[in-house]
Amino acid sequence: MRSVFVFPAGERAETVASLDRHLPEQSDPWTVEDNLYIEIDDEQTGYLFSDWDPDDVEALEAADGHRPTWAVQIDISG
Repeated sequence: MRSVFVFPAGERAETVASLDRHLPEQSDPWTVEDNLYIEIDDEQTGYLFSDWDPDDVEALEAADGHRPTWAVQIDISG
């Protein structure tokens, strides 16, 4: 399984509302055809950046202009 991280510019609640709208009757995690598993992760209550190399976190901070506090994690099977 591979993971992709997305760091939306908007508010977390907006992202959750969009996922709820597009994938009704699901909630964290959301799934698409048993191939994509989507969840919201953060450092405070989750594991965001826990297994990242520190240089990768620094590169993300430099690219984004700040350290994101949450992300959409998409796990892709197959």
